[in-house]
Amino acid sequence: MMNTMRMTVLVLMLITLLLIMLPASGVQQPSLSYLYKLGDNGVASVTIIVSRLTGIIEYSIHVYEEVINESLVAFDEQGNIVLATYNGTHITIYPMNTTDKVIIQYEAIAGHVTVEGLIQVNLTVHGTTTIILPEGAGLIYFSGNPEVEIIGETIKLRYSEPGIIQLEYIPPIPITTPPPSPTTSPTTTPTPTQTLTTETTPTSTPSPTTSPSPVPTTSSPSLTTTPSPSPITTPTTSPSPTTTPSPTTPTATSTTTVQPAPTFPTIVIVFIVIIIVLLIGGIILYKTKFSKTYFSTPSFKPLPPSTSGKEVEFLEHGKLDERDKLILSKLSKKSMSISELARELGLSKSTVWRRVRKLEKQGYVKTREEGKKTIIELTEKARMILDRGV
Repeated sequence: MMNTMRMTVLVLMLITLLLIMLPASGVQQPSLSYLYKLGDNGVASVTIIVSRLTGIIEYSIHVYEEVINESLVAFDEQGNIVLATYNGTHITIYPMNTTDKVIIQYEAIAGHVTVEGLIQVNLTVHGTTTIILPEGAGLIYFSGNPEVEIIGETIKLRYSEPGIIQLEYIPPIPITTPPPSPTTSPTTTPTPTQTLTTETTPTSTPSPTTSPSPVPTTSSPSLTTTPSPSPITTPTTSPSPTTTPSPTTPTATSTTTVQPAPTFPTIVIVFIVIIIVLLIGGIILYKTKFSKTYFSTPSFKPLPPSTSGKEVEFLEHGKLDERDKLILSKLSKKSMSISELARELGLSKSTVWRRVRKLEKQGYVKTREEGKKTIIELTEKARMILDRGV
């Protein structure tokens, strides 16, 4: 009887141990997924997604780049903040067995700028990794066998295995905006003509020889029509018998025969009006000439049809210097990579890459990926230019 009870107790203890050990053996290690968004100066915005954290109170991740501590933040799938610390080598999170996934975000110094102006990046990761280069950056070198994706001017690299990742790229070329047009329309224009009009308005003084007429300016000139700034009028002038209004006599003739000589202020006002009219006319003429000169696409000229039967309507001038022409001449013999073209020209790879990007945007060359190399070759447009000796 005692032996049976002992056997039963032992069996129950073994079953209990198995039940305790079974969940522990079934727990999987957390998985990591990295996302690096690289910048122009080697600083990267890093996102690490840690999954399978059920049953874990505390978890540490070894990071090899220098983390900007003030930027460190962690949260779970619902957006709740999770405690995270950084001690110089490890980021430690405390999920406290309340979530299965934690998202860690921070800024880090992932690369450095070389003497030639290139940016070299060296990363050590423990899971799948996605690296996004800055828009417009040129990829020179990368290690491993990632999946490369190019969307517009953005390059993405996807690594499915953990390890050490090395890459080198050219930061995007800053785009300079042209200076504003030197022609500016005058914003404020003095209007002395309004004052002149109000001063020269006749006061409709009755004249003995004036007959009712719809146009009062054709009547006999009044003694107060002199545009003088002084309020004192000289009533000594009497109307001449020859100033009888006539349908064929212009208003200017009748006024000049009777009005006294203009005073000094009137001459000054007329002179200012003439100057303003000349200035406005000159500005309008200048703007018209400038718009015809700079905005009527003078940098293009028609070309005769090529010998191949294709018709070229316009050819761009003024955008190719001697180095650009030398690059096109080298590529006319054979397609080359960035390194080969740099050796042929005796220039740095970064300088050649900038030239190639400019020529590619203008449609003179095109690039393609061949293994880990970027191959440059001429387009039909460039070959037609070289055939014409431009």
